[in-house]
Amino acid sequence: MPIESNWYTLFEGSGSATGNGWLEEVCYLGEEQWMLSLRDDPLWSTIDVEIQEPENHSSASLAGWVIDMDSTDNDDGYTRVRALLEIAEEVGAAACQHLLQQFINDFESED
Repeated sequence: MPIESNWYTLFEGSGSATGNGWLEEVCYLGEEQWMLSLRDDPLWSTIDVEIQEPENHSSASLAGWVIDMDSTDNDDGYTRVRALLEIAEEVGAAACQHLLQQFINDFESED
C-alpha cells in the first residue's frame, strides 16, 4: 500500500442517501497506474460505513471513471476531471493528462 502522503483528494461529496459525506482520493503509483479510494468523510458522516478497499486503475480507466462520475452528477464544471488533470500534471502522468485535456477541449468546444 502506498504511503499516505501520496494520496490526493479528488472530490469531497455530501448529500448521499445516508446523509454522509465522502472523499474520493487517488494515489499515483507510477507508469500510468493509480489507486482510487472512496471513504466516508469523518467531518460530515453521521454513521460508520464499511471502508472500501482501494481500487487499481490505469490512467485510461481512472479518466473514464471521473468523466462518467462528473457526467452523472451533472457537474457542468467537471470538478473531478479538472482536479485529476491538476494531480496528473503534478505527478507527471502524461497519458492521463492527455486524455483529460482532450475531454476538456471537446467539452469546451461544444459550448
